[in-house]
Amino acid sequence: GPLFEACAASYLRRSGLEAVTLPTASTELLVNVIHAFAKVHHFHADLFSAINSVLIDRFDEVSMTDLVKYLHAISKVEHLPPPPLQQRILERLESDKLNTLGVFDLLKVATAVRRLGIRVPSLESHVSVVLPHENDSSAVGGGLGPGRRLKRGPKKRRQSARKRKWTW
Repeated sequence: GPLFEACAASYLRRSGLEAVTLPTASTELLVNVIHAFAKVHHFHADLFSAINSVLIDRFDEVSMTDLVKYLHAISKVEHLPPPPLQQRILERLESDKLNTLGVFDLLKVATAVRRLGIRVPSLESHVSVVLPHENDSSAVGGGLGPGRRLKRGPKKRRQSARKRKWTW
């Protein structure tokens, strides 16, 4: 709502992300900002694009746990990162750093990548080695991909007992 719009605008204004110079905030803090907005399922395009551009420039500073948190957050709000950042993420996920992740973080990354529609063969093979009974990502959903969104509508309410009694 309007509260999160105001928070995002205030953060952009005060942190200097609108300026050309890179902010002095750590990449961990920037990932936490995206994570906080994703927790409440709120997407602010200007804030996310500003943080994405900073992360592209300073991607070497992003730890693997921050990358897990970032991927999980952007998949929650159904936001695809820009192509240069996608390429850097793919390179990081193709490296040997997947071995440092625990099972829970590995599942979070696999689910996030699957929802975003990004194919990472080494991640899929690593998940199948660690968790042999986990579903294959190609068999489930196929991910969001560019332009594709999840369908979320109101949940269907159960019919009341008074109305159901006439259908017995």
